Amino acid sequence: MKMRGVSTRIGVAVAAVAVAGALGAGDASAQTKVGWVGPTPPGANNQVYLTTSTINNAPLEASSRIYTGFGNSVASGYMGVQARLFKSGVLCQITDYQYNVGPANQISTNTYGNCGSGSYNSHGFVKYWTGTEYGDFLTFPTDPLNFTAPAAATARTTTGAVETGRNTRGQSFGTAETARTDDAQPDLIAAFTTDGKQGFVRKTDLVGETPSSPAAAAAHRAGHRSISVVDRDGTTVVGTFTVS
Repeated sequence: MKMRGVSTRIGVAVAAVAVAGALGAGDASAQTKVGWVGPTPPGANNQVYLTTSTINNAPLEASSRIYTGFGNSVASGYMGVQARLFKSGVLCQITDYQYNVGPANQISTNTYGNCGSGSYNSHGFVKYWTGTEYGDFLTFPTDPLNFTAPAAATARTTTGAVETGRNTRGQSFGTAETARTDDAQPDLIAAFTTDGKQGFVRKTDLVGETPSSPAAAAAHRAGHRSISVVDRDGTTVVGTFTVS
């Protein structure tokens, strides 16, 4: 009887170690990286906001956040945020702008999905009410984070060198990764189609209209929309891209 008891205890212990090892392996593969915190220029009532972006890979998700420097709440529509996920300089996922719909001291949003295995980073845009218009600010990018996708997704999406320049129509094309504002992005922004092709989205299609007031911002409802992905000529459609 004693030997059976010892055997049972050893069996339980071995099982516990196996479970712990499996959990440990999962935790070891999960990573999160956070970009530097950056302050915006003063907004309405001399309010200073702080911004940051985060990326994690279990699942792959990019998030951006804007918040008041001292934890005080601001009025509806004073803050807006947009998350962006880049794979080696090519836009993979982007959210529509989200604005605070009531008094709040922070607002954040995040992407969903991936564009296959590779090196990713997260940095978004924020908007803040200055008293007369919305100011734009770019969050600091996170350090790159490697992500391994399921085999099907890896085979579907590959990343080539990001082309930059101007086409025969005079449109600039390239990555939006280093642009500090919406307006500073190239006319044609390097992006992946929903089925993994590399092309460009038109800035005029990607960038929505900025609300004219906090009331209009608070009434804004983000939603999914599909836009065309084109070749660098700016006209040949190669697929679609979804703003989530």
